[in-house]
Amino acid sequence: MNPEPSPYATNDIAMIHALRDVIDGIDEKILELISSRLEIVQKIGEIKARYGYPVVDGTREAALLNRLDSINRGPLTSGGLHHIFTGILAASREIQMTPERSSS
Repeated sequence: MNPEPSPYATNDIAMIHALRDVIDGIDEKILELISSRLEIVQKIGEIKARYGYPVVDGTREAALLNRLDSINRGPLTSGGLHHIFTGILAASREIQMTPERSSS
């Protein structure tokens, strides 16, 4: 026999749904920002290709992660931040790898 849910449980479930709606909106904004970032990265890749510069710039990537670590106030951990931005950097490298570059 299941106990009757309390009105608090119903309110909590409604709150979860409302908060998830907020998260969905934030996720859409994050996706838009990542897409904007990758459009800029693509332009950088075109310039790098023109001059024969390598796609990967380890110094720049390390500086980016260090800068983000220094401004991160949580609750995202440093490990979480690195995990997220390592994925973004991988997508950035992938977008810069044009067919011309990957064949050379």
